[in-house]
Amino acid sequence: MDLLNQLTEHLDKSFEKPDDSVFHHTEFCCLQKIVESKYLELHAHSYLNEKGNNEGITGIEIINNLLDRYSDFYREKEIFSKFITDKVVTFYTVSFCNEKMSSYVLKEYGNYYLELESDFLQAFANINRPSLLFGSVDYEKNSQEKIISGMLEIYQQFEFSKDNICILLTNLCIAIPLFKNNSYSREKECRVIGTQKCLDRLSLNKDKTKIYKGTKMIDWHNIDLL
Repeated sequence: MDLLNQLTEHLDKSFEKPDDSVFHHTEFCCLQKIVESKYLELHAHSYLNEKGNNEGITGIEIINNLLDRYSDFYREKEIFSKFITDKVVTFYTVSFCNEKMSSYVLKEYGNYYLELESDFLQAFANINRPSLLFGSVDYEKNSQEKIISGMLEIYQQFEFSKDNICILLTNLCIAIPLFKNNSYSREKECRVIGTQKCLDRLSLNKDKTKIYKGTKMIDWHNIDLL
């Protein structure tokens, strides 16, 4: 198995997948756009930092610290820093909550939400792997370090080359949006992450997507009546 397939398999196994439905919270104006277009938009991950929530810092720090532990990874760390600074790869994300009617998420992210089946999101990711990854956010530092260490150990089995460095760093970066500080654990979040602009939209099947305001389910055709 080549490097890309080994790293892809490692990431797929490392992040838990929700068993049941997941919930995308939003404001009413955004909900109207979703209903009209019948898709969810994946936003560039750098956009999330504009909200001042320090997205990505946890993963970047862990990767840098682990690269420091390996003296022969000096080239990889230098290139990784360039990857991050110059935004060589742009990642697109859309977030969901694993818990229905989470009081914290309702307050922070909106009283309107969509309910989607986890299997639907996993199928979407599977069709588009390795360019898409679906998984629950990991909030535990020890687990995060184990995931990155596993990737570096896989990489060490292969010859040094520009192609292999690119494959490693791209996959390290795709894991970053799934690492958050434990202080965010009450969000119980999962995400779909894409690495290609052409995959920045998730088409919705309205027969399999439910819309709610609080506990009340809303018909797709009655959004404008609210």
